[in-house]
Amino acid sequence: MVAVVVLALLVGVLAAAETSLTASSRIKLHHLHQKGDKRAGLVLELQGQMGQVISTILLANTWALTSMTALVTGTLTLWFGAMGTVYAAGFLSIFITIYLEVVPKMLAFQSPEKIAIFLVSALNTLRWALSPVTAVVDYVARVSMSLFGIKRPTHTVAATLEELHGAIDLHVGEGSVAHERMMLKNILDLTQVTVARVMVHRNKIFSLDIQEAIEKNLERMLRAPYTRIPLWQGNPDNVVGLLHTKALFRGLKRCQDPSELDLWKLMSVPWFIPETTSLLMQLQSFREKKAHLAFVVDEYGSLQGMVTLEDILEEIVGDIVDEHDIELPGVRPMAGYYIIQGTVTLRDLNRQYNWRLPEEKATTLAGLILEESGHIPDEGLLFSFYGLEIKVLQRHRNQITLLRVQEKKGLNGKSPPAAVSRPV
Repeated sequence: MVAVVVLALLVGVLAAAETSLTASSRIKLHHLHQKGDKRAGLVLELQGQMGQVISTILLANTWALTSMTALVTGTLTLWFGAMGTVYAAGFLSIFITIYLEVVPKMLAFQSPEKIAIFLVSALNTLRWALSPVTAVVDYVARVSMSLFGIKRPTHTVAATLEELHGAIDLHVGEGSVAHERMMLKNILDLTQVTVARVMVHRNKIFSLDIQEAIEKNLERMLRAPYTRIPLWQGNPDNVVGLLHTKALFRGLKRCQDPSELDLWKLMSVPWFIPETTSLLMQLQSFREKKAHLAFVVDEYGSLQGMVTLEDILEEIVGDIVDEHDIELPGVRPMAGYYIIQGTVTLRDLNRQYNWRLPEEKATTLAGLILEESGHIPDEGLLFSFYGLEIKVLQRHRNQITLLRVQEKKGLNGKSPPAAVSRPV
C-alpha cells in the first residue's frame, strides 16, 4: 500500500507540473528571472523544450499509472477474487480522475508560476534521467507529425507582438485603464508605423522664405504658434534650414536694427529622413541627436512632410494639446457633418472621430478618394464608403482641396461597403 501511495503522489505531481509549465506566463517568468530568480530562468528553458518535457512527463506518468493499476488490481483480486478486477477498475477510474488529474491541475492553474518554479529542479532532473528514452519518443513523434504534413510552429517577432497584443486586450477596464491599454498597444505599433503615416504633409507646413524681407518674416513668426520654423529658398519644397525662436531672440538682442538680422547665420542645418523610417527608429534617433524635428523625403529626395517628437509621442499617449494648438487643423465641424481639407490625414481623422478609414491605402482623405474612385473626381461628386458619405466641394487642378463628410447612420464603419459615387 505504501508503494501505491507513493505512485499516486508521483502521478499527481506530474499532472501539476504539466499544467504549471503550460500555463505559466513567459512574461512573468522573464520578469522574475531579471530580478535574479534562477529557477524562473530554468522554467523558461524547459518551456523552450516542451516536446522533450511533455515526453518526459507522459513517460513517467504512464509508468506510474500502470504500476499503480497493477498493484491495486492485484491486491483487490487477492481480497475479492475475480470481482476485484471490477472493483479496481471502478475505484481507480474515479480516484485517478478526481484526485490525480482534476485536483492537481486546478491547484496548479491557480498559481502556475509558483508551482512551476517549485517543481522545476525535480522535473529537470527527471528530464535528464529519461533523456535517452524521451529523445527517441520525441523523434518518432516529430516524424509522425511530418507524415501528416504538420509542421512545428516557429516563434517569430510577429507572433510575439500578437501575443503581447492579446495580453493587453485581457487588461480589461474603463477610464484610465482603457487609456493605459491603448498606450501599451500604441507602443507595440511603433515598429509597424512609418513616419509617412503621422507626418505633417508638406502643403500644411508653416515655413518662411529666407529671401523675404526680415520685417515680414518677423511679423509672420509672431503670429505663428511654433518655436521651430523651416526656411526655404526658391520654392517651399526646397528647405534650406530650421530656425529656432530662441536663436532668433538672441540675434535680435545682439542687433540694433532688426533689418540687420542674417537668418542664414541663425538657422541650423535641416535633418532629412526617408519616409519608410519606423516611428520607433525615429524616436530613438531623436533621442540620440537631441533633436525634435525632421523632414521626410521620398526615394527621390523630394520633400513629403515633416515629423516632430510630439507627433510620435502623440501616437503613444494620444493628442497633446497646448494653449497654442488648433484642434485638428483642417477640420471644421458643422451641424451633422464636417468640412475637411483634402490634406488632413486619415490617421488623425480615425483617432479624432473613431472612424475606420483604411490607412494602408492612402495617407490623406484626398488620397483615399483617388484610390477608391480610380480617377480625379469633379466637384459635386458624392462617394459612399466606410460608413461615410463624402462630397467633393472644391478641386484645384488635379488636387482635391475641400470635402464634406457625413457619417451614415447604422454603419459606423464596421463593414465597409464598396465605394460608389454619383453626381449631386
